[in-house]
Amino acid sequence: MPVSLFWRTAAVVSMIAAGASMVVFILHAWFHATFLPDLHIESQLGDAIGTMVIVTAAFIAQQVVSYTFLRNCMFWNKSTKLGHLFWHLVIAFVGITITAGITVYYLHAWFHNAFLPS
Repeated sequence: MPVSLFWRTAAVVSMIAAGASMVVFILHAWFHATFLPDLHIESQLGDAIGTMVIVTAAFIAQQVVSYTFLRNCMFWNKSTKLGHLFWHLVIAFVGITITAGITVYYLHAWFHNAFLPS
């Protein structure tokens, strides 16, 4: 990977991570106080769903920012060889999103009861 592509990708990932963190910080109270109770969803499942949504939004935002501002079209190239790369990335993305959601779901109680108080 060329150094310039690495640094551009690192900058995009940093910007998207900061933006995603701010969105979670701003909407967290509303999400738990209003949205989840209105849909009758428990907090543990809500956090898992929220994690999956924010991971998806961050991935899409990264692709849009990379392509729009930096003209990095690595993930959207139409060539045959890179077409396989696209599907590998989709499979990895779906696996990471589902794994993050499952991890949050099962570690929710421990995180809030044991980790946060310490």
